[in-house]
Amino acid sequence: MAVHSKFLALGTHFGFVYIMDLAGNNIKNKELPAHQVTVNQISIDENGDYVASCSDDGKVVINGLYNIENDQEKQFDRPIKAVAIDPLFYKHGSGKNYVIGHDKLILSEKGFLGRFKTTSLNDAEGIVRSIKWSSTFIAWVTDAGVKIYDMSTKQKITHISRDFDKSLRAELYRCNLCWKNDRTLLIGWANTVKVCSIKDRHQSEDSRLPSRYVQIDAMFTTDFFISGIAPVNNNILLLAYNEKDIISKDGRQYSPRPNLIVVEPGMNDYKELSNDALSIKGFPNYRCSDYHLEVIPEDSLYYIVSPKEVIVAKNRDLDDHIAWLLEHEHFQEAMDEASRKGKQLHRHTLQAIGKQYLDHLQENGQFEEAAKLCVKVLDRNKNLWEDQVTKFQQLGHLKVLSPYIPQKNPQLAPAIYELVLHEFLHNDPEKFCSLIKEWPPELYNTQTIINIVMERLSHHPESRILLQSLGEL
Repeated sequence: MAVHSKFLALGTHFGFVYIMDLAGNNIKNKELPAHQVTVNQISIDENGDYVASCSDDGKVVINGLYNIENDQEKQFDRPIKAVAIDPLFYKHGSGKNYVIGHDKLILSEKGFLGRFKTTSLNDAEGIVRSIKWSSTFIAWVTDAGVKIYDMSTKQKITHISRDFDKSLRAELYRCNLCWKNDRTLLIGWANTVKVCSIKDRHQSEDSRLPSRYVQIDAMFTTDFFISGIAPVNNNILLLAYNEKDIISKDGRQYSPRPNLIVVEPGMNDYKELSNDALSIKGFPNYRCSDYHLEVIPEDSLYYIVSPKEVIVAKNRDLDDHIAWLLEHEHFQEAMDEASRKGKQLHRHTLQAIGKQYLDHLQENGQFEEAAKLCVKVLDRNKNLWEDQVTKFQQLGHLKVLSPYIPQKNPQLAPAIYELVLHEFLHNDPEKFCSLIKEWPPELYNTQTIINIVMERLSHHPESRILLQSLGEL
């Protein structure tokens, strides 16, 4: 699979290349019947105008998505495992270059009178298994290691040796290459990671050396195998497969879920920043080489490819963080985040978060805390205040809310204040009398309250507090 900010290109075991939108919907009339057997690698030019593919059928095909002027199809006498198209292939006069890999790295370019010629850039040490082209730099993988070629100077500038357990077969523990930018290459191979940057050599150095060299900025070993690698800002995203978690049962082995792990790279070590297990259809049957990771950096979209489905991942935004906090009942932290960064929220509001927090406190019998929270959450929303007064009354804890019930901004419906007074008249006459003195009479219907006091007095004619309350009314 290869990705572009405009579309996705997905190759199948049946030799087809499907062009899809970023949501995975097949684009009509963009199905390319390119090969007879499994598509090994796909490459897209910088502008998203051309798609190159290769296969074990020995065929390399370049399809224009908008015109057929520069379409190419070339048959080789051996399986082609890797292909990369010039990022500037779409430009007029670019040379229409592409490179392929079998037991050599071969450059195809348009020469004099429009004829194409092929040039061997390097005799490989084994099969070329993957190629990635960025700007003027071509990186490719053989079983011996990773090499980089500079098209601008026509020089091979480095060889980064394979330095892990040689018993791990390259076809089962694939080398994953990803250009972070035009001069930074990420390498994830088996259980090792390298961050390589291309530097210009100082003119005073040996003129026989290439004009550029590669510096290893970070390098470390993991306790899992790597199925994919991509940049996340200044950190690295790893698609991880952990063989230690394989389960043997009834004579069969069952693989664990793959994980997406964000790490902060260092020299000889790394710091794990996040770790998410992925529920992928059929994962118990898959191995490290069955997964693949592609990235659209400008959109921060990450595509995890498995034999039967593709999962899209993206960077967590504040809404995602709030959702996680709410799911794990970290309500106060969610409130604090929403208070500080409310303008960044699209799916959540401080009030909605607060209402969930109120429900949680009430369900857990923390009514004092819930009552205090009402002032912040309900603010000047009349309907919400009236709902909460009714709810506290139904739960039998109206007394704890009464000190916080607003008398203005907002002023509630008279029936709400009458509900409160009625509650205290029957359960706490002294508090009832206190509220009669505290609340302005325009908040409620005075005659209604006089009537219920008179009715109460008919049962308790000697109650001094009721007589005092009646006098206040």
